[in-house]
Amino acid sequence: VRAMGPINSEGRWSRYLAKKVMGLFLKFLVLHVSRGKQLVVIDYTDHRSVHPRDWALLKRCTLYFKRELADNIWSSLEGAIPEGTNLGSVSHDEEMAALAQKLRPISLGIETVEEGLLETEKKYDVFYSAHNYQIHPARLKAQETIKRLEEQGLRIAPHDHWLSDEEFKEVVSQTWLCLSPGGIGWDCYRHYEVAAYGSLPVLTPPSITPHKPYTDGEDAYYLQPDEDWSAKLTEWLTNKEKLREMTSRAFQHAKTHHTFAALSAYLMREMESHLQAKK
Repeated sequence: VRAMGPINSEGRWSRYLAKKVMGLFLKFLVLHVSRGKQLVVIDYTDHRSVHPRDWALLKRCTLYFKRELADNIWSSLEGAIPEGTNLGSVSHDEEMAALAQKLRPISLGIETVEEGLLETEKKYDVFYSAHNYQIHPARLKAQETIKRLEEQGLRIAPHDHWLSDEEFKEVVSQTWLCLSPGGIGWDCYRHYEVAAYGSLPVLTPPSITPHKPYTDGEDAYYLQPDEDWSAKLTEWLTNKEKLREMTSRAFQHAKTHHTFAALSAYLMREMESHLQAKK
């Protein structure tokens, strides 16, 4: 079952109330029909802490796969920690330790990879586009970096309008490096789409416990917050042979770990391993 997370009501009380009632009904239904069965929860929300609407699912489930699993796992449980609890000793609490043992990382993933796009001729040096770049310092810095690189004469992929799925695929496949900083949540479809379409992802360091992350300098590049991003991107673009090799490894990494089929296999392995350990 998918976690519920917060209610995004767009400020309308009627919409909020309707979603609140619907959420309560769905939660009751899931808890009712899963009695005596193994319940597994997948949490794709942008929040590092399990949302209060999902506490009952966390307590009832066997395993809880969380996309934005905090780098300190106890931070993902802070919403379930009773008031007045000494946070320094929470790991010694049997109930909290049992909840922590249920948590597993997972990525958003992609449907499939595009086998023929690795050999596409490159027309652009760098691509980045985001309509909500103001929400995160890294995305704002990426936007500013693109403007600076454009002024320096680098070939910047189209980024001044919303791209359709097909346009996005075409532009990415024709680009050497694609910026993909985290937003509200660190994990992002673009982390894997970029590699699947034959370009090299350029990321910011994970602020969570990621599922099967890329390796810096092997199948992706990571930009540190305090670095000169335009200088680093310009430097990386000087070695096209290395970029081709890294892009091929990024493609294989996305195919092996982050397609929906690969994630389904991962879930099954974790569930089977858990059940074996319980016997």
